[in-house]
Amino acid sequence: MGNQNSGRPRKSVAALKLHGTYRKDRHGDRPDDTVDGALCQKPSWLEGEASAFWDRVIVPLALTGRAVELDGDLASGMCGWWAEYRSAETLKDKDLAWRNFVAAAAKFGLSPADRAKLAAPTSSGQSDFDKDMSKHA
Repeated sequence: MGNQNSGRPRKSVAALKLHGTYRKDRHGDRPDDTVDGALCQKPSWLEGEASAFWDRVIVPLALTGRAVELDGDLASGMCGWWAEYRSAETLKDKDLAWRNFVAAAAKFGLSPADRAKLAAPTSSGQSDFDKDMSKHA
């Protein structure tokens, strides 16, 4: 959550490119998290609440490159857990569905904290810490 001095959350490179605000001199040190690949297609068997969730959440993720064809099974599973959560009648079933939904949603960066954790590895395979340490060796 943070306090009022926390500042705005850092935008991903994909979001900066999408909005046309990416500048190499300003954002070049960030890992490029854009993904190339075919768009994630909604499975024909998704129905009801799961299908509506796909349209509302997965389609925008696909259009910004954050959900590609390879992610289809995980995305449809997340939609299924959302539908399960919405239709659960007991607290136990609701809790189980919610925990599974949140676990899948984290993989797509659906919360600000999860988006921050989705940074791609640097091109050299070294962490920023390792790079800094090698400068001083």
